[in-house]
Amino acid sequence: MSSSSIFPSQTIPQKDKTPEWCSKHLDYAQYIWMGSNTLRYKMDADFRSYNGDKTPESIKYLTKNYGKENKSKYVSYRAHKPKIQLMVGEFLTQPLVATVETTNRDAKTEKMDKMNMMYGAMVARPELEHLRDKVGVDVMQGAPVPESEEDPLWDRISVKDKQETIMQIILDEMIKQDDLKIKFSNDVLNGTITSMMFGKVERDEEGETSYISIDPRNAIFQETQGDTFLEKSPIMGSCIYYSVHDVLRRFNLTEDQVKLLNSAAQNPQFYLTRPDQGFRMIGQNLMVQVMHIEWKSVIPTYYKRLTKTANQLLLDNSDPYIYQPMDTEEYENNKDWHDSQVKKGKYEIVPKWAEDLWEATRIGGLPELDVNRRRALFQMRKVDDPTRIFGGSYTGCLIQTVDGKRISLMNDLENLSNAFDIVMYKILQEINKYKGIVLGYNAAALPAKSSMKEIAYNIINDGFVIFDTSATGNAHGRDVSLNNLLDSKDIGLSSSFPYLIQEKNDLLNMMSEMTGINENREGNVAASATVTNTNESITASRTITAPFFYATHLYVSKVLSKIVESTKVTWGFYKVEKGEQILGTGKFKWLQVTQDIGFRDYGVHIQDGSRYNQINQFMTGLMEASLNAKEITQGDALKFMIAESFSEKKAIFEAAEARVKAMAQEGQQAQMANQQQMQQAQLQQQIELAAADREDKQAHDAEMIVLQGDTDIRVKKSEMSDQLTLNAHKIETESINNTNI
Repeated sequence: MSSSSIFPSQTIPQKDKTPEWCSKHLDYAQYIWMGSNTLRYKMDADFRSYNGDKTPESIKYLTKNYGKENKSKYVSYRAHKPKIQLMVGEFLTQPLVATVETTNRDAKTEKMDKMNMMYGAMVARPELEHLRDKVGVDVMQGAPVPESEEDPLWDRISVKDKQETIMQIILDEMIKQDDLKIKFSNDVLNGTITSMMFGKVERDEEGETSYISIDPRNAIFQETQGDTFLEKSPIMGSCIYYSVHDVLRRFNLTEDQVKLLNSAAQNPQFYLTRPDQGFRMIGQNLMVQVMHIEWKSVIPTYYKRLTKTANQLLLDNSDPYIYQPMDTEEYENNKDWHDSQVKKGKYEIVPKWAEDLWEATRIGGLPELDVNRRRALFQMRKVDDPTRIFGGSYTGCLIQTVDGKRISLMNDLENLSNAFDIVMYKILQEINKYKGIVLGYNAAALPAKSSMKEIAYNIINDGFVIFDTSATGNAHGRDVSLNNLLDSKDIGLSSSFPYLIQEKNDLLNMMSEMTGINENREGNVAASATVTNTNESITASRTITAPFFYATHLYVSKVLSKIVESTKVTWGFYKVEKGEQILGTGKFKWLQVTQDIGFRDYGVHIQDGSRYNQINQFMTGLMEASLNAKEITQGDALKFMIAESFSEKKAIFEAAEARVKAMAQEGQQAQMANQQQMQQAQLQQQIELAAADREDKQAHDAEMIVLQGDTDIRVKKSEMSDQLTLNAHKIETESINNTNI
């Protein structure tokens, strides 16, 4: 077995990991690259089929009959392309909304502590406000306390810490600056054609981060069963072709390497015939293959394992051994002596391994042009487990692999698309045959000194034809009649033409059934279609393509996680001064005084596209209903439609609804206030009327009392006068009577 077909050992001493050892990995990568030629040829055919490229030899059986070219032209209609483009377009219409979260245990514990503190502050709000306002002691040091768990302040303070907030801003800025969405759409297109996606989060020598979408035909990896995202591949890389000028500009080559490269550029024919495909002519330019690889190695840490004494076991019996760390370089340089001590039973040597990332580059397939054979710069390690790294800069995705094979959407549609082109070619042939009504003229009745052109001219322009049955040479003589002179025939479409049209429609319908991408999903729903049936069709359509989009979202999440992990190193340690313009002065000053951002692990989660569409449609329906009910304004509806994510739409909708409700409540309160004022005015008026009535009554009563008094006085006076008169009569009577006695 060739040494290039064996992956080099990673457990060798560190001092033996030389540039020559790195070149062995390049030999192994070149062996993998050459072994994947069959797969690349298949992918080349898939891309040609997607573009509708067909060689004349492959369609000669249709376009030639009896050695002659048919009049009908063969056209590739690419019936598969609208289906594939719809998948890419659906991805582009989904917002790339990514959420950054810390994933290491310490950061999660800190967030939980903050959340518990805020929850306790909510419970003790009255006491805290009393201490702040009355005593002058601010326990919260100016931090606002959420009103409840529904308060947005709760999420902002207790769940999102400063590192997450800054990394979120950095990631959002990277998505815009690096055009990540269009690059990911290229990955989606590659996935529909080849069922593979591949990319690289690249950091240059200065620590700048960018993402490169890599053609799957240029990918280097070792596939393992069940390894969808190539996380178990021991080596990953890519072969990309550059011009000689670009190679000289990108790499620091030695003088001998520059001479070798220039020699290849001056004499390309020798290098173009090499089986390693290190050089290629594209147009009139010589292109050089640049193979870059990364692989996971290990760094050993050696420990002396000593057996505990009885007294030591009394103190700690959890482990019968004591492990003493050793200097790695000292052990490897004096390995023979340490092995002799092990044989004497004095101690044992126990190695522990930590992951390590290495890289190397080969130019033009020539070992003489191997460069950058080294440990990878800016290695990203997990905070919880520093022995593990986050993997290399490459990320891949093998979509729906079954028994080692992948059938892409392009493969599903290819045969149907070819059949569609054949049917359309036959339809064009039938149309080219169609001549309508053909007029025939009997040459035996051609008048003397006349031509067929003159006869045809008279028929077309005058509508009649002159012929002489007695003309010399007329074979029919006087028996020639107009019926024998002219004849017509309708050369129309053949009886197979309607079946060809039906076959064309059946092929398009079969594509929709097989892929789940039908007219309902495309939005071309008939006006007579019921809502229930349409929703069921769209749901079934999206269910068929759900595995593809689910794998795509996971792939994008992994790429964004690598971007975050890469930029945390750049921004946390090397490019701190870059952040003021993007982060703002406050966050930038905080970033200057702490570098904790570089010592946290981050995960990135993106919204599921199909679920986003469902929620978005539902929220749009709510918005329209609320707009019709005048629960929100037209301006709110416009902001709602412009918003990119449904979280923004939700905030706009809720804010508009709350504002309108508040306005309605204010209107009700104003109406109630007006009613109260009217009631108070009516009551005041009633009081004033009652008061006026009471005064009138009192005056009337007083007058009546006076009148009654006067009447009583008059009566009394009359009674007294009568009594006095009566008394006078009595006295007079008594006096008379006494006199008579």
